Amino acid sequence: MNTFSSPHNIVRDYSDITHQSPLHSQHHQSPDHQHSIFRQQQQQHPHQQQQPDYVSLIDEDLNGKNDIDIMSSCVIDTKIYKSQKVQGPLMSQITNLNIQQALIIRELIFTLLGHEGHYIQFTRTYDYNSVHSRIEGPDFKIAKNLDISLKNITKKLVKFGKYYSGLRSFIQVYDNKKYGCVVQKFCYEVSEFLSKYQAVMINVEHEFKFNRNFNLNMLDQLLHQEISNELTHLYQIALEINRITEERSKITQMEILVDFRNAPVPNATAAAAAAAEANTSVNGEKEANSSYAKSDCCKGGLLLQIIQERMIYYKGDPTSLNFLTNLFNIVSSDYTAMLNQWLREGSVDDPYDEFMIKEKKVPSQYRKAFQNRSQYYWSDLFLIKTDGLLNQFKNPSIQSKILNTGKYLTIFKRCTGLTTFDTLKEQLTTISNLNASDLELKIDQFHQRANKMLLKLLFEGYHLPEVVNIFQKLFLFSESKSIDDFVTTSFNDLKRNKSRTSVSRLQKQYDDIFKFKIENKVGIHPSIYDVLLENQKFSIGSESFYSSVEELLERDQQNSAGFDGNYQDRFGVPPMLDDDSGVSGVSVDSTNETAKHEPTISCAKLSVSLPFPLNLIFNQQLLCKYQIMFQLIINVKLVAKFNSINWQEINYSHIWTHPRYDPRVKKFILRCRVLHSRVCSFITLFESYVVYDVVNHNFEKIQKILSQTANILSASEVGSNITNEADQIFNGTLLGGANFNTNNNNSIFDSKIRARSRGNETEELVTVEQLMEHLSKYSSSLMYGSLIRREDSFDQLRKVLEFIFQFNNYIIQVKRLLVLLDPELYDEYSKEFPKKFNKPMDPQSIEKRFQRLSDSFLAQYEKFGETILSFLDTMKKIGQKQNQALLELSDRLDMCFPG
Repeated sequence: MNTFSSPHNIVRDYSDITHQSPLHSQHHQSPDHQHSIFRQQQQQHPHQQQQPDYVSLIDEDLNGKNDIDIMSSCVIDTKIYKSQKVQGPLMSQITNLNIQQALIIRELIFTLLGHEGHYIQFTRTYDYNSVHSRIEGPDFKIAKNLDISLKNITKKLVKFGKYYSGLRSFIQVYDNKKYGCVVQKFCYEVSEFLSKYQAVMINVEHEFKFNRNFNLNMLDQLLHQEISNELTHLYQIALEINRITEERSKITQMEILVDFRNAPVPNATAAAAAAAEANTSVNGEKEANSSYAKSDCCKGGLLLQIIQERMIYYKGDPTSLNFLTNLFNIVSSDYTAMLNQWLREGSVDDPYDEFMIKEKKVPSQYRKAFQNRSQYYWSDLFLIKTDGLLNQFKNPSIQSKILNTGKYLTIFKRCTGLTTFDTLKEQLTTISNLNASDLELKIDQFHQRANKMLLKLLFEGYHLPEVVNIFQKLFLFSESKSIDDFVTTSFNDLKRNKSRTSVSRLQKQYDDIFKFKIENKVGIHPSIYDVLLENQKFSIGSESFYSSVEELLERDQQNSAGFDGNYQDRFGVPPMLDDDSGVSGVSVDSTNETAKHEPTISCAKLSVSLPFPLNLIFNQQLLCKYQIMFQLIINVKLVAKFNSINWQEINYSHIWTHPRYDPRVKKFILRCRVLHSRVCSFITLFESYVVYDVVNHNFEKIQKILSQTANILSASEVGSNITNEADQIFNGTLLGGANFNTNNNNSIFDSKIRARSRGNETEELVTVEQLMEHLSKYSSSLMYGSLIRREDSFDQLRKVLEFIFQFNNYIIQVKRLLVLLDPELYDEYSKEFPKKFNKPMDPQSIEKRFQRLSDSFLAQYEKFGETILSFLDTMKKIGQKQNQALLELSDRLDMCFPG
């Protein structure tokens, strides 16, 4: 194989003008004239060996063997070379165009290897000591007296030397493990291309030596055919990699690193709010959690993004597109392997932090807090890195599927103790490359596989449908006997002011009714029902039910967002759910005077701690909704119980049924009974509406979903088979793969193709995210139907309930005043309770008492009428616009309260 001699040897060959004659004769002289010149040279220098009639760029040994080190001329130090250069003739001294062409071709051969010569030299701007300058490559200046026709072509060709030199320097700098596998793979491809480039240069040298017709135009054509396109793309990609790296190196460390150290110490409220921070795209799909941190150099997806952008730009050039596509597939092979590992095993082997999935590292000072609240840990454990995210993954739906697939598999392995899924004997065909036509289809199939695994774990391992039924009993009182017994037993404590209530006694009364002792027997494991009953905790919070909901509504108003499926995302965890807000001890001591006078029932709350992974489904935000509904229903039940007790008093107690009252007092008692009856009718209708029209009606829908899901899961195996389907022969436009803009959904036909390829089993199986959304919508529907979703309806409900509670207290006070209106009753009770009944009983005093009592009752009657009318008016307005069930409630109330 022919090789190049060193540049200083070449210059030395041309130091004598006689050495230029063979070059001249090669292109211009006749053979006879060439031999005559050669004989003259032999006579003048008899001691010299015979010289060939061509310009040699190689050193030949005595045996005629050539040095095969093509890189010998490439590794010569530039400074040494410059110090050893020998001056040649000026271009202005050479008038023959062919000689100029021969000389400039000889110079170009070395220039194309990144070296300067005598007629083509580096510009002054090139700094060999600067990494940036070396990677950009040297600019060249050409002898000014070179013929203009040769100079134009030379100017086009010297850029290849600039590119070659830049790529060689790029490899020297970036072929380093700190830049990641993707950049190293690119460096390998550049190195392979440079080997091809050097082979082309050997052919150029051969043509220059042995082809007398070889000229500058032929060199230009050869280079453009063989290396121009690939060299230009690789060089410009390398420049962009270096530009991004230099740009990132200027960013401060605080701007690059975003981790837990920048966050405050988590508490119940802040952690829950952070866990619930999930965006919603325009089409209503939930976006995946994202990390906006930037890497400190160009690596991973950033390099693939550079190539991808060039693919889009050159999509009209088949040659460039084919080269860039092949380059993208080769360079992204490690990235694709990481994606397949994430989708198959739920693990990331990313030592250089270049994959699109980022796993958060929890600092040791926060580890305990996150272990105690594992739902917060898992909600943000894995993130999608937006830095360097490829176009194939810009769709929020795809991001969510990729993120959840690995997370579901990780949770499954954590709960089952598996390290791999080899025991499932699955047949899995992974993603071949990121431009594959079945990319989105494979992602969807792996997501369905992971989703089915986690659902089987939840439904068959942790009995999730049973958990929903238990929550229905504990929070929504689907079986009301226990809660009725508790309200009856603890009635006096629940209606008393918080400041005078024994919380420990209330908790004991609740535990006696709702908890039972689990016998610890060897070999017997408690059921999920036993676990939940044991983990439930009844307590009295620091804020009332009304205050908590008002605070939520106020936050909602500030955020300009209503209660919807993302209710928890905007509100976080209300203060009443904070574990530290519970009241313990014998009594409540609050500095808030308003809180002191609140009835205990308004601050009652129930919490249930769930084991992992159930707490990922029943997260803190869903529990918040259940707790709000618990507080509403138990308040309604207490008010109904209060009504029932007073109804017994009004109709059967000795004081209310005394036969010898003054006629005016009897009429007053009758009016009290009528008003109390209307109050009882309202609370009975409202309680029935909440229990049957709201809770039971919506629970039927969630039960149907759970039942269908359980049936599908019971008929399927844990593992799945993912193979190439016949439907995958369609191009990327149909299935979404190799489509550079995947932000838009393709078509309805697309979805049908995907559905058919999945089969009937996975088509009907809900995802874990959909199941959580169904539960969230179910609990939100309960709140909406129960009038606590809107500020206007909740305000009216609060006024009605507070009036009824106050009116029942008023009835208790009336009972004592009735004794003071009748002398006979007064004599009877004054003997038994002398301290309570020691008032004057003269006719004037009795008349004043009756008048005050009559006036107060009239005020109660008018207030109830105004409250009911305002309540009905609000229900009709909301019902006509949004909720048909509220219209039915208002119609029933109209029948009870005509006019």
